Amino acid sequence: MKRLLAYLFIVLGLGLTLSVNADDYPLNASVENQYDYTTQFLKDGDYSGAEDAFKTFLEINPNHKLSGNAQYWLAETFRVRQLNTDAAMNYLIGYQKYPKSSKAPINLLKLGVTLVQIGEKKQGCKMIIGMAGQYPNANVSVKEKAKYEAQKFNCDKRDKNYLAEIPKLMKEFDIVAQSQKNHTKKISKSVSLKLTKNEIDNLYSTVGSCWSIPLGLPYDKDLSVKIKVKLTPDGKITNTQILDYDYAKMNKTGNAYYRVLAESALRAIKLCEPFKGPKNKYDLWKEIVFNFDARDVLYGTESEETKIAKNNLLNKSTKTQIAKAEPTITPKKKVKVAKAEEPKKEEFKSESKNIDKDAPIIEIAKNFTVDSQTYTLKGKVKDKSKFYLEANGRPIELNDNGNFKLEGFVVDPEAGEEIKIVAIDRWNNQSEKIVNVKVEFKEVADVRTYEQPNPGKIRVKQDKNKIALIIGIEKYKNLVNKDAPYANRDANAFRAYANRALGIPNKNIKVLIDEEATRGETLKALTLWLPQMARGKGKDIFVFFAGHGLASDDGKNLFLLPQDGDEVLLQYTALSRLEIFDLINKVEPNSVTMFFDTCYSGQTRDEEMLVAGLRPIRLVAEEQKVQNNFTIFSASNYNQTSGSIEEAKHGIFSYYLMRGMEGNADSNNDKKITNGELIAYLKENVSEEAFINNREQEPMLSGDPDKVLISYR
Repeated sequence: MKRLLAYLFIVLGLGLTLSVNADDYPLNASVENQYDYTTQFLKDGDYSGAEDAFKTFLEINPNHKLSGNAQYWLAETFRVRQLNTDAAMNYLIGYQKYPKSSKAPINLLKLGVTLVQIGEKKQGCKMIIGMAGQYPNANVSVKEKAKYEAQKFNCDKRDKNYLAEIPKLMKEFDIVAQSQKNHTKKISKSVSLKLTKNEIDNLYSTVGSCWSIPLGLPYDKDLSVKIKVKLTPDGKITNTQILDYDYAKMNKTGNAYYRVLAESALRAIKLCEPFKGPKNKYDLWKEIVFNFDARDVLYGTESEETKIAKNNLLNKSTKTQIAKAEPTITPKKKVKVAKAEEPKKEEFKSESKNIDKDAPIIEIAKNFTVDSQTYTLKGKVKDKSKFYLEANGRPIELNDNGNFKLEGFVVDPEAGEEIKIVAIDRWNNQSEKIVNVKVEFKEVADVRTYEQPNPGKIRVKQDKNKIALIIGIEKYKNLVNKDAPYANRDANAFRAYANRALGIPNKNIKVLIDEEATRGETLKALTLWLPQMARGKGKDIFVFFAGHGLASDDGKNLFLLPQDGDEVLLQYTALSRLEIFDLINKVEPNSVTMFFDTCYSGQTRDEEMLVAGLRPIRLVAEEQKVQNNFTIFSASNYNQTSGSIEEAKHGIFSYYLMRGMEGNADSNNDKKITNGELIAYLKENVSEEAFINNREQEPMLSGDPDKVLISYR
């Protein structure tokens, strides 16, 4: 398939018009087929071709429902090629023109990220932080990515007023607001652009004004170096490269002086940022080879190498399409237009009265004590002219006020680190300062934070055919100082999830907490209340139990301990799981789903023994015979302890069960949570939490992993 042969860039009616070859672009196809055509370039990895195709699509279909997606993918073609300024501009256009597109949230987020990457951290962070407020219903993965990027760039979460930055960005990128409309009829005209001699001289004289020849160089040697510089449209540096021949010469034995020369040239380029070039000719100066030749400075002449570099720029040209307005009224009088004179050449001329003879002043303490091997130190440099700063030979960025941050890593904490900071101004005045960093570790426990469960995050349709029995026992009548911490909180909290996440009407939910959860009351609930609620058969029954569990003396049967149960008389005072299964089966349910936040190892959540000398459990999964319509989630394996989280005030299993039911377990984001997705989420998070607390706990599932447990909206 032939690629597009010609295209013109258009930005929201700025006056540029588009020209395409009908043989290349499917102009007569449906909009959907045109979109498929453009996206194929992305699939082929042809990002330049994709750029052309998406621009064409947007010109032909500016207001289609797919236009927002096309604008987003256009921005992506620049981001993939690391053209971050172009990417930011197109993300901004997407945000302004298509605020209701499905891509709008990620569009705004990536606008913020690219702004940070091109040095506009304050503006970018506002976009990243503000995205969630602008789009509260954005995809969970987009919100999580926003949190990650905000943390990665150390953004201030309090600074959300990104709307105030939009007009500034519009002006900076020269973008006309969407509401402005140009009703002028346009006629395209091809124009060949070249840089003028004055424009080239201005670029060279600018960098020349920042360069001073280092002292002590052998002036009888070849003292010239070529550096390729890549620039953004606003004149900021994205990359510098010493050309291959000069790089090899710099690293040749005996040419240490040449390295000094090259480094002085690199400093000069950095000092002169940003460069000023004509915006409409950016393609001609976005990549410049500067020739730094000491002879140009020493003798006041222009070397042949410098002339060649300038001529290469002078001979470059680019073609663009411009649109001029076609007048609707014929003017009665001809107006003479004076021909604009070419601006005079501006050259940098140093005057002796402006020469700075004072070295920069480095303001930073000499000694620092930190409590981590990684550190960030802050300081400031003062000088009358532009200057360059480095620490241990590494360039350091400064803001407009001369403030700098120094980030580092102490490999050997006992030895500490010594940092040599050097500041050199444009007149080659130099100052140095030695900073010592000492590491003293503070032993502070790592306090984890836990988000409070919030059933308000999910809502499903109520189903009158669903029933729930919820039991939570923290305090036991016959167990002294052997509580099940937070089991009652687990049960009370789960009631809300039974209603909102499982869709069980409140009138169909029975909750037994502590003294209400005796053996007698539990049996009443299973033998009287449940049959009454399940009249008509075919109901979906849910059971949640948080409390103690034990195995029989021979390790073959599992029991749930009611509030008045006795660990010594399990057979007479406790309820076996098989007994509970049989009682539920009598109401002929459609399905049964059970959540057991308990263990059978004979230990409490605090790992205290309930029964001394308890025999090992001999049950295996195959021996737990249950009917096919039963699904059982267990907090741990039979020989493990089910623990609790002190900071969250919940059992580990119950906490992550509820967090998973909020939608976090929906791994493929299809608005459905299957048994398999939920157990995978529980295994990952519960096991990790237990490991952090030096214990083992791995939840188990008995039942169909593909069965859908929750369908939410």
